[in-house]
Amino acid sequence: MVGLATVQQSAALPFAIQEETLKLLLVTSIGTKRWIIPKGHLEPGLTASESAEFEALEEAGVVGNMISQSIGSYSYRKRPEKGGELCRVGVYALEVTRILETTRKLGSANAGGCPSARQSRRYRNRT
Repeated sequence: MVGLATVQQSAALPFAIQEETLKLLLVTSIGTKRWIIPKGHLEPGLTASESAEFEALEEAGVVGNMISQSIGSYSYRKRPEKGGELCRVGVYALEVTRILETTRKLGSANAGGCPSARQSRRYRNRT
């Protein structure tokens, strides 16, 4: 059996600390509607942490201070029912400083989780 090459990806773990409480921002995947962190293939010309920062903007509509050192990694098989490729994901922490309002496209994954929509509005108004 021939082994498949591992695809390198990066992910952002967007967080904020509000009133001494750690809050995480998750998005739902388009296909399965499961809660996930923003991730994707490494962007040409960007470092892994810069790619993760790009994914956070593109998928969750958040910007902030990216920590350039990985906080961990995980592996998964993309579309295992179709014999999919093995992906290795480096995870990078992103301290959210701003949540953008107009980044969501029709039919794209939904941002949510923590903070709640009401908390997001309050956080957005403070930044």
